[in-house]
Amino acid sequence: MLQTVSRLLPELPLILMTAVATHLVMSFAQTLMHYKLGHHPMGGKFFRNHINFHHAHYSKDHLVSRTYLGDEGNNTPFFFIPVFLVGACTYLVLPVDLFVAQLVACAASFYAHVYFDKKYHVEGSRLQRFAWFRRKQELHFVHHRHANSNFAVIHFFWDRILGTYRRPDAAQTQANGALRTGGPGRFPPFEADATCLRLERGCQIFGRPVTVSLEQWSTPREIGDPSAANP
Repeated sequence: MLQTVSRLLPELPLILMTAVATHLVMSFAQTLMHYKLGHHPMGGKFFRNHINFHHAHYSKDHLVSRTYLGDEGNNTPFFFIPVFLVGACTYLVLPVDLFVAQLVACAASFYAHVYFDKKYHVEGSRLQRFAWFRRKQELHFVHHRHANSNFAVIHFFWDRILGTYRRPDAAQTQANGALRTGGPGRFPPFEADATCLRLERGCQIFGRPVTVSLEQWSTPREIGDPSAANP
């Protein structure tokens, strides 16, 4: 045991660098997949699951619920595909100790992204006591109001690099303290920038016509319907 520790101590900086680099790569991959697949029709099932479930459950001011609404349309398995491919490649080139460090960091990063995404939308999360968490939550809520921005889950500097970063509006930041809690079937249509997406029958997403199911809403509204306007 002591021999193993003494052998690894000189490699500790390299192990830490590997772990940090792995987390950053995971974070960027999540942001890029969310951006390019989660909000573009070319994402296929990944896109449909994300729009028809996650953005349907959490939209406008219905951004939190008592329990996380994510049993349907879970996209987590899709993220395993690039993780597996990268892991298989690095296994062939990295020493065993660095590969193990990468594997542990990869699992921890994956879990952190799933965990944070859930906690953002759960009412009364214990993480709400921390200012840094509330700041990240506000940035994530911006994405649910303006779905062409803030695709990251943890590190929003990726959005600055991609040119998709958007600051929270001051009024919306104040309103986040009193968000309405809802459940499936009680949400109004999701509205965002005209160039991004609008979840209604015959909608257009990034300028391309797409048909999405709105069966979970009791009263789907048509584009251009005056009654769809908020009072």
